[in-house]
Parts: sequence; C-alpha cells; structure tokens
Amino acid sequence: IGLGPASVSTAEVVVTARRAEANVQSTEMGVTHLAMKTVKLVPALLGEVDVIRTLLLLPGVSTVGEGAAGFNVRGGGIDQNLVLLDEAPVLNSSHLFGLFSIFNPDAVADLKLVKGGLPAQYGGRLSSLLDVRLKNGNADSLRGSGGIGTVSSRLALDGPLRKGKSTFALAGRRSYADLFLKLVPAQRDNAAYFYDLTGKASFTLSPRDGLYLSGYLGRDVFNFGASFRSNFGNTLGTVRWSHAFGPHLSVNVTALASQYDYHLGVPTGTTGFDWQSSILNRTGKVDFSYQRAEGSTLSFGASGTWYTVQPGQVTPTDPASIFQPLQRPDQHATETAAYLDHAQTLTPRLAVQYGMRLSVFDYRGPGRAAEYAGPDGVQKALVSERDYGSGDRIKRYANLEPRASLRYTLTAASSLKASYTRTVQNLHLLSNTTASSPLDVWSP
Repeated sequence: IGLGPASVSTAEVVVTARRAEANVQSTEMGVTHLAMKTVKLVPALLGEVDVIRTLLLLPGVSTVGEGAAGFNVRGGGIDQNLVLLDEAPVLNSSHLFGLFSIFNPDAVADLKLVKGGLPAQYGGRLSSLLDVRLKNGNADSLRGSGGIGTVSSRLALDGPLRKGKSTFALAGRRSYADLFLKLVPAQRDNAAYFYDLTGKASFTLSPRDGLYLSGYLGRDVFNFGASFRSNFGNTLGTVRWSHAFGPHLSVNVTALASQYDYHLGVPTGTTGFDWQSSILNRTGKVDFSYQRAEGSTLSFGASGTWYTVQPGQVTPTDPASIFQPLQRPDQHATETAAYLDHAQTLTPRLAVQYGMRLSVFDYRGPGRAAEYAGPDGVQKALVSERDYGSGDRIKRYANLEPRASLRYTLTAASSLKASYTRTVQNLHLLSNTTASSPLDVWSP
C-alpha cells in the first residue's frame, strides 16, 4: 500500500464565542454584541476604525450632527448613556469633538450595547449601556502591531509577563496634524492633536483566583497661538479580583476611579485667564454569581461611589488681566446601590429574568441649602437657609428600580420578547448648546 500527500480545500470554518442564535435565545432586549473583528469590517472614516461610528449604523442610535461628542440612543441625551471601559465609567467618549472615539481598536476585545431591558446590576443612566472590554495579552509569545493613517498612527504590544501566569497588553495612538502646522511659519504656535494610551495586565494567582489591572489616559489639545488654548481628557483605572468558590459560586471585587477634566483660556494679555473644571468618581463594588441549577442563575451585589465635581475655577494668567480669581464651590455626592437578579429557564420555550435594584443618592456638603415657599407660577419667597459642613447629608434620593424581561421561543430562529425597566439618573450634564461640547459641566 502506497501513501502520498494530497491537498484538500475546505470551506471556511468560523469559530465564535457566542452561538449564532444566542440573541434569539437570550432574555435581553435591544442588545448588540460586536467583536472588534466585526467592527474592522465596517468602512473606516479617514482610514480610522472607530467603535462609536460603527454603533451609529445600528437602529435607535444617532448623533445630533458632525462635530458633536457622544451618541444618542432612542431620543435620550448623550449623558444618559452609561459608557464603561473595563467597568470604569467614561464621561467623554470622543476625540476631536466627536470625529473619533477614545476606544483604540487595537486594545478592544469586544463590546456590548444594551438599548432596553437593562439588568439590575447596572444603573445611574436612563438610555443605554455601552460595555467595552479590553483584550488580554497573548499568553504564549510577544506580539506587536501598528498602523499609519491619515489622521493618527498607532502602536500595540502584548505578550506574557510570566509565561502561564500573567500577560500584558499596551496600545497607544497619537494624531499628528500639529506636526504639519509647525512646517508653516505663521502656524508654528498652533496645535491640534489627541493622544491616548490603553493598558491591561492579567495575573493568574491560583486555579481559582485572577487579578486584572486596566487603565486609560487620553487627551485632546487645541492651541491657537496666543489667542486661545484648550485641552480636555479622561483618566481611568480599574483593579478587579475574581475568585471561584466552587463550580457554582463566584465573586468579582472591583475598585475603580474615573476622572474627566478640561482647561480653556487665553495665555497672555488683558484677557488672559485659565478656566478649569473636572469631575472625579471613585467606586468600590462586589458582584456575586450563583448558578443554582441548570438554567437558573442568581446574581447579586452592592456598590458605593463618591463623586467630586469642580464646576469651575478661573485663574488670571497675566498681571495685566482684567479677570479676578474665582472658584465655584466643589460639589460632593455619594451613591450606594444593591441589587438582586435572577435569570431562569422555566420551559424549553419560556425564559424570564427579573430583579430589583435599590439606589440611594446623597448630595453632601459643604454647602448651603435654601427653602422657598409659595404657589406655583409665581416667584417663591425665601423661607430659610441652612449651612452644612463637609460630608453632611444635604438631600437624599432613594429609589427602587424593578427590572423584568421575558422571552418566548417561536422557532429556532425567532422569539418574542418583552421587558420592563425603571432606572434613575442623579448625575446630569449641563450644556447651553444643542450639540454637546467638551466644555460642558457635570452636576449632581
């Protein structure tokens, strides 16, 4: 018997982490899962693959126009979207005033957009949830990739820190329009660029324990000689510990921080000033998942967040400036929440997911609260004023947020779904324009 080599061509085999019919069988409504491989198939603007631009192609997602930051879901405002990058909230998701998003395609693994039927685990926003996850590094070997585009260049590097135990992934971008401006003598003092750096490290502590660190640093800079200067950006950081108590019970303990700030002003002259504003939130949370039986999963947990908002501070930048130093008082608030969620398959055709979220928002001092009285429609009279010390509770807002969704399977490729969701938002974006700008102020 003689044997010889032969080549056989087969059809392409595509392996995915999710079943093709997963969206039909899930109880979630208005949910879109996208891997970066899919996002990169969408035609790119100026050669730049972008997450937000891809989402704008989905039904129910829009923007108020070119040059507007963020996106709108089913008529909601841009501040009503809960945007998460590895669980850290993103307060401004745009570069170049909405032309591109802050999400580097070389650093993102996948994303999920939820437009309805929000699980009880999430809250604080009214319209939608955009959950973006960073990819882990390659566990076997060091890899690198990069690209040069018409707007920006990027470089990514990932690999093992300790083989079989830990990995890292780093990705950075920078636009370079300012480099060309310096070639023109009359424009050398002008600058317009953005940069960002995204990183993640993963550690396997034991067969049941994992530690994950991720972070983001990004900024946009616009300088027009001595006439005007502006810069803004996000800083995010997440630390997460995962532990499996057994085959049925697991927990994630997470600490994270997120800050957005901006500066604008005139560097010299009689109108020289610097205006800055920022918002910082620090969060700690714990999330449990318990699989009671096949087709029955119980999720529960709690979280606490401390907000610090600096509405605005003006500093003169020239001795001859007509501006006087001015600082608006900082605003402080805390938000705590607890939730319980149960996903259950009742019959081969019928599945439900229901839960409850309790959120408590406390507006805290230092500050002064005024009480007014009088009929509606006329100017009310001041009754009293009260001063509060640092950390004192000025006002409390407690809310129950029930969630429920149902799925009934018709065929292997179709199903009927219904959901009820009540959400509460206590943090809002104050804007004096139709199209949001990076200079808007967040306020509790």
